[in-house]
Amino acid sequence: YSSYKQSHDDASMSLKEVKMERAVRCQRAENVFCNVPCGIMDQFVSSAGCQGKLLLIDCQSLDFQEVSVGGSSESTEELETPVLVVANSNVT
Repeated sequence: YSSYKQSHDDASMSLKEVKMERAVRCQRAENVFCNVPCGIMDQFVSSAGCQGKLLLIDCQSLDFQEVSVGGSSESTEELETPVLVVANSNVT
C-alpha cells in the first residue's frame, strides 16, 4: 500500500486511479482497524462498479476494466456476449 500511495499525487489522479485508491484505502481500513484480513474484491466493486457492467480486477496490479453486459442501450456496436465464470480459488 505505501509504495502505491507514494507513487500517486491526489491532485493529478485520473478517475480510474481515484477508484483504485478508494478501494485500497477501504481494504486497509478493514485490515488495520477492523483486524479483518480481507482481500480487495469487495472494496473494488463498491468503489468502481457500475450498473450493467462486469468488473475485471487484477488483484496484483490493481488494474481493472469495465465490461459491458449484453443488452446495453449505450452502444449500437455488435458486442460479443461475455461469459461469466465464478470460481473459488481458496487463496488466503
